[in-house]
Amino acid sequence: MRAPYRLGLLLAALSCTAPAHAQDLLTVNPQSALNHAGERIIVCGRVASANFAADKSLVLAIDYPYPGQMFSMQILAVDRAKFGAPELSLLDKRVCGTGTIQVIQGRAQMTLRDPNQLVLQQ
Repeated sequence: MRAPYRLGLLLAALSCTAPAHAQDLLTVNPQSALNHAGERIIVCGRVASANFAADKSLVLAIDYPYPGQMFSMQILAVDRAKFGAPELSLLDKRVCGTGTIQVIQGRAQMTLRDPNQLVLQQ
């Protein structure tokens, strides 16, 4: 067997067993996120407001400011230092978050535990 042929077979086998990456996830707008409760997806939108909850977690309201948001991204207090100061740096910026959609008080929300789950769009 020639070396290039074997390399092609190896790459084909690896691609079949590789874990799902972000490019394999569905991307939706914030208004559609509620339809995907329990699913791991990507949601993109503009950070309209940033508020601290009573438990010191940070809630980023996407597209519409709190309390009118349809979708939000939550950064738990214990994880907030990993993100820097998103309440300042991300306000009015377009972002994409990757995570599992939860329904909180009838609205879609995603919890971000790692900065890699949040991407600033250009």
